[in-house]
Amino acid sequence: MTSLPLSTPTGLQPPAIRGCYLLCLDQPYFHARHYVGYSDNIAQRLQTHRKGQGSPLLAAALAAGIDWHLVQVWPDADRSFERKLHHRHGSRLCPESRCRSVQQARRQQLRLPLAVA
Repeated sequence: MTSLPLSTPTGLQPPAIRGCYLLCLDQPYFHARHYVGYSDNIAQRLQTHRKGQGSPLLAAALAAGIDWHLVQVWPDADRSFERKLHHRHGSRLCPESRCRSVQQARRQQLRLPLAVA
């Protein structure tokens, strides 16, 4: 199993570099809570998303009044790495505490009770 490249801490300004990024929506938009993307210039790509262009999901979320913020960046990652991130699902990668608590609640719901003899 390959390890993920180091990410930048949350709360930093988006870097003008190539790589993958994870956006966290402030509230769910239907089923979506996160967006994973790739760009040759992450800062410029996020400005495009802010204008409602690029991603249909982010454009719809903004039109519905749902904001989003950058939570993770993987510098120098390529498109094949982006595919791996998609398969891992954004909620599992998000460092936000509210996303971790949602993930823990989901795991609890999936646990079946032990059979009583």
